[in-house]
Amino acid sequence: VMVRLGSPIRGYGSESQNRRARQRIKHRLFKQEDGTLHCQVQFQASGPNGTATVHTDMFEKDDRLQYAYLIVDVTHPPAARARINVLK
Repeated sequence: VMVRLGSPIRGYGSESQNRRARQRIKHRLFKQEDGTLHCQVQFQASGPNGTATVHTDMFEKDDRLQYAYLIVDVTHPPAARARINVLK
């Protein structure tokens, strides 16, 4: 991810000129039928070499959150578009 976006990387809510929109990070909490708590999060990340959308799903196991997946969709520059599966 650091190779594609560069360093430093910053994260924010959504691609907007509105400060409030940039500070709000999309998330969703829900429980599965077996009672497992899940937290899905989506946010934007940018660095000097490009921008990306980050998607993640975490679940609670033994009172700790563990990642189910962490996916980074590089969206800019257009020639470098890619999907990076960090965890699966």
